[in-house]
Amino acid sequence: MIIGLAWWLTDRFIEPRLQTSMPWSPVATGPADELDLARPLTSTERHALGWGVMSVLAMLLLTAASAAPAGSPFRSPNGALTAPGSPLVDSIVPLLFLVALVPGVVFGRLAGTIRSHRDVVTGMTRSIATMSSFLVMAFAAAQFTYVFRESNLGALFAVKGASALKALHLPVPVMIAGMVLLSTSLNLFIGSASAKWAILAPVVVPVMMSAGIAPEWTQAAFRVGSSSTNVITPLMTYFPLVVLFCRRYRDDFGIGTLIRLMIPYSLVFIAAWTGLLIVWRMAGWPLGLQ
Repeated sequence: MIIGLAWWLTDRFIEPRLQTSMPWSPVATGPADELDLARPLTSTERHALGWGVMSVLAMLLLTAASAAPAGSPFRSPNGALTAPGSPLVDSIVPLLFLVALVPGVVFGRLAGTIRSHRDVVTGMTRSIATMSSFLVMAFAAAQFTYVFRESNLGALFAVKGASALKALHLPVPVMIAGMVLLSTSLNLFIGSASAKWAILAPVVVPVMMSAGIAPEWTQAAFRVGSSSTNVITPLMTYFPLVVLFCRRYRDDFGIGTLIRLMIPYSLVFIAAWTGLLIVWRMAGWPLGLQ
């Protein structure tokens, strides 16, 4: 349902609006060949891409073969591969780095864009340079998030909102909708879903249970509200990154522009998802396997 709604909104409203009121074009922040994103691959590049994919598969097979034996150095002392602190888990970051680096070098070498190790370093430097504005935004966002967290305003809103929901003594469908709206509002002030649930659960779960609503339904309503407004809260972890990507196409793109574009998605998702949850509840269907 969500995929269909997002598709419909994008196709019928958002994209036509962008084409008429906000024409987009790549900002010249790098070489022209990097901006020509729709250019078809040449035969040499297709050949290089094939070998790049093969190198990824070879690395994955090599990693699997290295981890499979009982005495593998990737295993923890008790023989587990995925236990916390096992060498395989601790090596995830360098392994991902190699899985990205090797096929990139293979492709570049065969495609002719990498001729020496200096070209590899230059490419890495250019990629990091595109993240510089994100690092600046992340620094400012981190200061705001820290100050807001230390103020405990989010916890205050959560407790007061849950208490107000309890005092209303509403019917079950309205209680579910109220839980969704409470989570939606709180999501604008606390970005972390686990932090919001840790604050809300001790209060709202007993309240909802007293109305005959099982904890799993409370959590489902919480997730509906939290998910629907992730795209419009600046406290979302990846919000500055989305703004950065948009600025590659419009250098005047800002936080307010992104929120304005995303509000229709939030409103439609909240209405449709809440309606679906209430219908599901009233029909007596289980949320998951029984």
